Amino acid sequence: MADLAKRWGVDQFTNGMIGTTQRIGSIKRRVSACALLASANPGNSLTWGDFGAPIKSPLHRLLMMTILSRLMTVNSSRSRLFEENQRFANMIPAGAMVLDAGAGDAPYKSLVSHAVYESADFEKVDKPYAKSTYVCDLADIPVEANRYDFVLFNQVMEHLPEPKAVLKELFRVLKPGGKIIYTAPLFYEEHEQPYDFYRYTQFAIKYLFTEAGFTLERLDWLEGYYGTVAYQMNGMATHLPSTPAEITPGLLGVALAPLMYLLRFQMGLLSVFFHRLEMRSKFMKRGYPKNYVAVFSKPAQT
Repeated sequence: MADLAKRWGVDQFTNGMIGTTQRIGSIKRRVSACALLASANPGNSLTWGDFGAPIKSPLHRLLMMTILSRLMTVNSSRSRLFEENQRFANMIPAGAMVLDAGAGDAPYKSLVSHAVYESADFEKVDKPYAKSTYVCDLADIPVEANRYDFVLFNQVMEHLPEPKAVLKELFRVLKPGGKIIYTAPLFYEEHEQPYDFYRYTQFAIKYLFTEAGFTLERLDWLEGYYGTVAYQMNGMATHLPSTPAEITPGLLGVALAPLMYLLRFQMGLLSVFFHRLEMRSKFMKRGYPKNYVAVFSKPAQT
């Protein structure tokens, strides 16, 4: 693997993958032994327990938490999101009016520090928020028409029960000739419940925005298929059962538990691999994206 990374010329890949492999290799063997012990002796002090759940062995818990915390921190989608918003921010001239619609904790505010930044969010999800300029429904933003030159609209539309009403409002507050960046998932688990309603294909995105009056300038995969695979493997590492009772009743569950336990580690490691590969190469010939990115404009008045 080191030779492969060297041929690619990717220092980050080498440091990340080879370093992670070296750190985890010996631990995996110890975890395998723990798994076999637990499956053979269900009553001993080393209970199975899910990752992060209370378990009796401090060493066992430390191993699980340390390895999983290292494996699950790489996220190519977040990197792609930042890149796309940086690209969009580079089009924004100094002093332009910018609305961050559904800003949340305002992760892209720093990219538009040269502009006049305002944000709007309903702030009803149990999560951290940056201080919003307007706490409101995005279908009813308390500003005059044609106020903004640019709009950031990231990872929001899946959370809107009435997306057409919000797009109509964003069209109203955007100046003629202004631009809006859209990102949202096509393939992603439910999140921020109960405010999670839809997933949008590229055809739905184009239809909804053009129906609201926007003109499409660009529509693309946010990440390539490697990023989607990385997300799927991360999900397997997180959610696959590892206790005999969860896997399947009887002796088959006991027999499969060590295999499932190690499979979760392997999926976590492969998730890191594909996240890093995604940042090296955006593969789009086959498969499907996790998210779409699009840029639309409001037609200039004639």
